[in-house]
Amino acid sequence: MPINSNVSPVSGSEYFGQTAATKKSTLDMTTFLNLLVTQLQNQNPLEPMDDAAFYGQMAQLGQVQGMEKLNASSDLSQAQNLLGKTITATRPTSSAAGKQGEAFTGTVSKIVFKNGQQYINVQEENGGEVQIQLGAIQNVLPSVDVAGASNLIGKKVAGTASVNNTATSVIGTVEGISAEGGQAIAQVRMDGTLYQVPIATLSQIAQQ
Repeated sequence: MPINSNVSPVSGSEYFGQTAATKKSTLDMTTFLNLLVTQLQNQNPLEPMDDAAFYGQMAQLGQVQGMEKLNASSDLSQAQNLLGKTITATRPTSSAAGKQGEAFTGTVSKIVFKNGQQYINVQEENGGEVQIQLGAIQNVLPSVDVAGASNLIGKKVAGTASVNNTATSVIGTVEGISAEGGQAIAQVRMDGTLYQVPIATLSQIAQQ
């Protein structure tokens, strides 16, 4: 009785903001060996598996092992490419910062392995750290060019800041640049108050 393996390829779309595809059932090494042992135990002693069929099973076993290594290598490469990037993901467990299952945003700080499983550590803006697997990622936010925006420091600009969830027009001098939530933010001082103004909202930049 041949054993057919159905190993699905790694889908990048699951990790980069598109709707996660439903994962297919995969045949790993443990499952394959259990099936093979069960098959050998229940074969007819008068009609044992011939050598050709047995070696065919061994060849399939090698294919399964090769696919497992390929998938693991692909996952590691995906995780390495995420280091330093800001992502939105699903919180795996409840914490002081939020509830299980809700979306949160943070920066990927490192890759860790526990019990043979790969995880990434995501640092939130409040300093908390959440450990997730790649499948929990909902979106990867665009990289922010803070260095490129630093030429705004010292210039007078006009833009819009959110104050108590209300859009507020701000005209003042840029004192600093930061990256928050996947966007560049200008710290603009107006009338002694420092406002957080997304650079994307700037409508005017005074040339000096």
